[in-house]
This record gives sequence, C-alpha cells and structure tokens, in this order.
Amino acid sequence: MSAAIPRRQIDELEARWQYAKIYTVLVEGEFDQRFLRLIQNEEYCIAWLRELDCLDVGLVDVPPELLAARGLNSDGAKQRVVALGREIEYRGAEEGFRGIVDVDLDVALNLDFQSTCVLYTDHSCLDAYLWTVEVLKRLIVQFKCEEKVATKSARRALFDDINMICRGLTAVRIVQAQHAELGLEVLYSDASLTMVNGRIALNLPKYVEQCRPRKGTLNEARRLVLEARDAISEFADLDIINGHDLVWFLAWALKKLTGGKKLTISEDAVSQSLVGFGVMDKTILEKPLFRNLGQWCGA
Repeated sequence: MSAAIPRRQIDELEARWQYAKIYTVLVEGEFDQRFLRLIQNEEYCIAWLRELDCLDVGLVDVPPELLAARGLNSDGAKQRVVALGREIEYRGAEEGFRGIVDVDLDVALNLDFQSTCVLYTDHSCLDAYLWTVEVLKRLIVQFKCEEKVATKSARRALFDDINMICRGLTAVRIVQAQHAELGLEVLYSDASLTMVNGRIALNLPKYVEQCRPRKGTLNEARRLVLEARDAISEFADLDIINGHDLVWFLAWALKKLTGGKKLTISEDAVSQSLVGFGVMDKTILEKPLFRNLGQWCGA
C-alpha cells in the first residue's frame, strides 16, 4: 500500500504566495474542487480564472488547535476553510488567498462566516450553480427516460417538484439545528415519496416521523418543520436547497422514471453528470462570486 500524500502546511501555502505569487482558492471538498477545475478547462474560461490554484481543504493540515484558536467548535470542511481564512488574515497574507464556503442554512440560522478571505456562494451551495431545467433535460436523456418526461412543461414540473421536496428537507435541517432536544435525524428513505405520471411528492409529516424524533415529540417536530417550511418560502429555490438532498432525490426520480431498466443510476453517477453538464453554461461566470474572485486577483 502506498503511503498517504502528506497534507499541505499553511506555511507552505503562504510561501507560495510570497515567493511565486500563486493565488490559492480553498474549497470545502473534492466535488467543489472538480467543479472549479472543470470550469477552468472550458473554452469560455478567462485567463485570470485559469491561473487560480483550486485546492480541496481536505488536503491542507488544519490542526484542532487552530480551529479552536480561530473560534470554530467543529472540524467539518466548512469550518476548516473558515479557520484557514481567519489564520491567513491573522498572518497578513490575505492578498493571495480566498476560501469559498456554501451558504447552507447560515442565512436562516442568522450565522455569518464571511470575511476578507472567506466568500459565500451566491446560492445555498456550489451544486445550485449547476441545477437548471436544461441540465435536468440532459440527465433525463443520459439515463434514457425521455419518453416519460417528453415535453418542456413536464420537465419544468419535475424540476419544480424536486425543488419543493428539497425545501421540505431543508425545513427538517433547520429544525434539527435549532431544536437538538427533538433528536431529529435527516435520513434518505423513499417511504414518504410518491411518483404518479411523472410527478413526485414528499409526504412531509410522514417523513418527519421517519426522522426518529424522541418519544413524545412527534407532533411538536411536525409543527416546527411545517413552520420552518413556511418561513423559507421567501427564499428562491436555488438559495435553499441542499446539494446532497438534490443529488439523492434526482437519483431516486431517475431510477423511477427508467421503469426498472438495467441502468446503473448511483448518486455518484448523477453528481458527476450534474457537474459535467452544468459547467457547460458560460453564464456561471456572470455570478457575483466569480466577479468577486476576478476583482480580488486583479482581472
């Protein structure tokens, strides 16, 4: 077995900026890194963006002591990017670095990790930049279920259904974060999902029961989840969906639409197709996040 590749040290990244002027963009994971690198390989990509070094934070050594020193109480990928950003700012090297983190539920929970070095995504997550009706159409064709969703209106309806279901799970995630005493677990199960004539729906009260609330709290959990769903109704779809939820529901819907054909439709296959099709849209570079990156590196 080959030895693991050593994680990069913060001192090394700082030195690359000081002596080689390499602009580094830190992201939360492998998917985010691939997303940016695929954009860099597109013909529409502009010179300054091609020169950025996009780095998965999992490849950087972020010790627990640094997380604690920079005010983070967990070691998730997002917290690691934020901690690195704060450390880089403390060292005065922010000119050469930017971290990109998903908004996730931060707006709904009144959290704000943004700083000079740390930028939020324009939408809830980087996956949301890729999610369009046109991309859904390509996925439907790739997985050979275009006969079941044959019209533009049918595709739009399926797109809206998936967004609505994702909203339901986002509401559960909000309640899970705000009310730990309920003991909710976000689970992926199709027991609360139905598909009829190409339309899908989630029975949200039933799904909340599947999330295993503590004994005697089911009715309260259902009430809070429905209230949370109403509270996020003002948010645009792309600003509230969770990328993992989106991929899971997409994979489930595509499997149902194929009607039992012998096709491999895994979440990973759907995720890779989503990013592969999504980066074809050159208007991605018109989003504020990319304009901010351009201003940072002097484009």
